[in-house]
Formats: sequence, C-alpha cells, structure tokens
Amino acid sequence: MNGLEKIILNRIKKPWKWLSDIWGILAMIIFTWDFFQPDKLRVETTGIAIIYTAILVIYVSNKEYLRWQKNNFVSQYAGEIFIVLWTVLLFLFVFLTALFPEKYTVPATFYTTYITILGLFAISLNSKKLKKN
Repeated sequence: MNGLEKIILNRIKKPWKWLSDIWGILAMIIFTWDFFQPDKLRVETTGIAIIYTAILVIYVSNKEYLRWQKNNFVSQYAGEIFIVLWTVLLFLFVFLTALFPEKYTVPATFYTTYITILGLFAISLNSKKLKKN
C-alpha cells in the first residue's frame, strides 16, 4: 500500500477528520470568493461557517475523548496547518481591506469562524499538554 492509499484509508476510517478537512477547505474557498466577489455568491457564508465549526467541534471533542481514553493514543494530524492557513487568509483580508476599503469588506462571519477555530485549537493543545504530564 503506497502513501496515498494509506491517507485515503485513514480518512475513510476517521470520518470526522475527513469531514472537517473538506468543510474547512470549502469554508476557506467560500470566504475568499465572498471577499473578492461580494454579493455574487449565492451561498450564505453564515451557514457554511456554522456547519464547519459544528463538524470541527465534534471532531475535536471526539479526538480529545480518545486521547484521554487510550493510553497509546498518538495524534497524527497537525492542526497547526489549518491555523496557519486561516491566519494567512485573515492577514490577506485585513491587509487588502486596509488598502482598498471602498472595494473590500471582510465577511462578518469570518472573524467568528477564525476565533472559534483558534479556541478549539487552544483547547486541544492544552489537553494534549495535560495528558503528557
């Protein structure tokens, strides 16, 4: 079995991780589209943000439950990657909005989504540190 097959098999076995990745990428794409093409998108960013954060909450809580229930639990995923991607997107939005305030506006639900993601990451990171001690 090659590396790609292992990744795909692992995603199938872990549906909440798979769903959170897909919805996370979809949310980033839709927020970006809404930022650069305001009022052109027929999808409400609030709905996408709610679905993504709900799935992420389920994934993180499930992961933390397994971390504390299994003595040999190993976290295989780097949540930092998504944090970096969301942060780069935030900086891009804020920078462009500052340069071109008449042209760009950060979608209101973007800030809420970003803060929620950071909060979940912080909770998970602190839980991981507590478990190691």
